[in-house]
Amino acid sequence: MAPKRATRETASAAAAAKPASAKPRGRPAGVKKEDTEKKPAVPKKSTESKKPEAKANTSKKRKAEADVEEVAPAKKSKRAVETKTTTKVTTKKTAVKEKKVTKPKKADKVVKAAAPKAPKREKTPKPAPAPKPKKPKVVINTAPTTQLDVFAFGSNSNAELAMGDTFKKAECPRPKFNTVLSNAGVVQISAGGMHGIALTHDNKVLTWGVNDQGALGRDTNWEGGLVDMDKAQESDSEDDDEEIEVNPKEATPTEVNLSGVEPGTIFTQVVAADSASFALTDDGFVYGWGTFRNSNGVWGFSPDVEVQHTPTLVPTIKSVTKLAAGSNHVLALLSDGSVYSWGVGEQDQLARRVGERHAKEQALIPQKVGSRRGFVDIATGTDHSFAVHKDGSVFAWGLNNFGQTGISSKAGESEAGILKPTVVPSLKNQAKITHIAAGNFNSLAITENNECLVWGRIDNSATGIDPSALDKDDIIYDERDRPRILTNATRIPGLDVTYATYGTEHAIAVTKDGKAYSWGFNSSNQTGQPSNDDDEIKSATVLQSKAIVDKSFIWAGAGGQYGMIASKHA
Repeated sequence: MAPKRATRETASAAAAAKPASAKPRGRPAGVKKEDTEKKPAVPKKSTESKKPEAKANTSKKRKAEADVEEVAPAKKSKRAVETKTTTKVTTKKTAVKEKKVTKPKKADKVVKAAAPKAPKREKTPKPAPAPKPKKPKVVINTAPTTQLDVFAFGSNSNAELAMGDTFKKAECPRPKFNTVLSNAGVVQISAGGMHGIALTHDNKVLTWGVNDQGALGRDTNWEGGLVDMDKAQESDSEDDDEEIEVNPKEATPTEVNLSGVEPGTIFTQVVAADSASFALTDDGFVYGWGTFRNSNGVWGFSPDVEVQHTPTLVPTIKSVTKLAAGSNHVLALLSDGSVYSWGVGEQDQLARRVGERHAKEQALIPQKVGSRRGFVDIATGTDHSFAVHKDGSVFAWGLNNFGQTGISSKAGESEAGILKPTVVPSLKNQAKITHIAAGNFNSLAITENNECLVWGRIDNSATGIDPSALDKDDIIYDERDRPRILTNATRIPGLDVTYATYGTEHAIAVTKDGKAYSWGFNSSNQTGQPSNDDDEIKSATVLQSKAIVDKSFIWAGAGGQYGMIASKHA
């Protein structure tokens, strides 16, 4: 069908539809009436229609625009193109306006928000994650299995002898059978300054003696009387019937409180310091309790804990194969052959400098000793330390005022110390070292040939050798020309030793034929020998007592003023 033509009538109708408000109220000044009168539009031959005027009503405007667009011009002129472009732009703007009009108002949003919401769909709870499986336990240590019969002697004023509350003598001059420990089935013992610790065949850890600062790892409060120290000092004879009062909870070896220890833990070694105790597990972890004491008194068990009353895991150290404890420091030998130390380091016994600002963090947390590995054994004295290397070299460090490290440097000076691990010269050309032990100012080593080599302080008789039998070139003399220090490792003649130990200033050795010998300071019968005028046993002397007849000994231990020896359990 042909499109309709625009006529005058349609144009007039469009003009008539224009709102009255669009008409001017009067004619402008200077404009003639005839100029304002509207003349009828005459269609042009080119059939070009007149551009429609703007309409107030949107629908009418669209209709008028549609009518204009329906005219099919014979020829597109510039004016027609402009008209079409304007029409499209107008249509687009109108559509935008309509879109804006249909946008919901704020009030509608409020009403919609006030409408009740549909209940949220409940989320299905996620199943709890499965617990991570524990790493398989790697056993690197084995507990000893040989049960021991124990004999004790020396001071008992603080229940150090572990005899129980029925034995109330202040001292035991000669070896006496310890029924309590022997019947408990102990397989390993460590003698501390005034307390002891033992491991039994059924994995119990027993402690006894002084419990100051939690050294026993258990509660020992008792409402009974205390030890009469004056009476204890007077009771120095085996036949003396004088009795002292003892705390039965300290005098009787009793199991440590293991509430803080992981169930199933197997212990393989125990060691005692002066006021602390430690236990090694079969998978190489270390538990400890008590405290360390420095020159000012109680210092702390760890940087955050002053006194640890029950066993707790020592952090930052694992894969330990052996422990050794001095008075207030500990060494640990690891499976990779490295050595760690912690405790008090005032005498260089930790092999590292400890500053004042962060002293506890630097000293009470286990840290590696130097960078060397390949160590196979460790030992400690009161304030000095040793480590044996796999190549046979023996390294020492710590307090050296009596040459107890075996290093002559600064020996004899009041506060001489060896800071870094240093090879002990006099042990270089010896047979392979199988065991080392040390006390306050003396040390010893046992070779694979059962030789017992000693060095350190002479004037306390702790070398076990008569000074007149020593090489003068190996001796440092005091200002009065008296023998003071033995600088080189020297063999005790006539003894084939398999095991030996040092107390504070006395020593006990077990020989190849099962006999026990002792020497050194003897003020409290700590050597197990009868007292003499000068309270010293100057040379190695065999122990004798009715209780030890026909016994073959395999172990010895020495504390501050007491001693112990043990044979295989009968």
